[in-house]
Amino acid sequence: MAMDMAKIWEFACPSAVGGADDPRMNPTAPGSPGLENLWCKRMLICTGEMDWAGARGRAYHAAVTASAWRGSAAWLQSEGEGHVFFLEKPECAQAKELMDRVAFVSGD
Repeated sequence: MAMDMAKIWEFACPSAVGGADDPRMNPTAPGSPGLENLWCKRMLICTGEMDWAGARGRAYHAAVTASAWRGSAAWLQSEGEGHVFFLEKPECAQAKELMDRVAFVSGD
């Protein structure tokens, strides 16, 4: 099922300036802080092959890797999967592969 990113963002954050291109939703939008200022050293950008937001994920990965950011960015596309598939089917092989690559870091 195709989703409309602008409608979802309008619902989630009605005060967003620029709708789906608000810098909180689209870090590559005009007026967003520069990607070179990212504090992390590594990131994993992932989507499902059938994810309605997949194009935005791919664009973000391209922007990060082309920026002056000094970290490393990995890309993972889970074949045949849609948006948040890992929540809906946490026991599937693709969800397990994704979770094996995800790390959560605390700032404490």
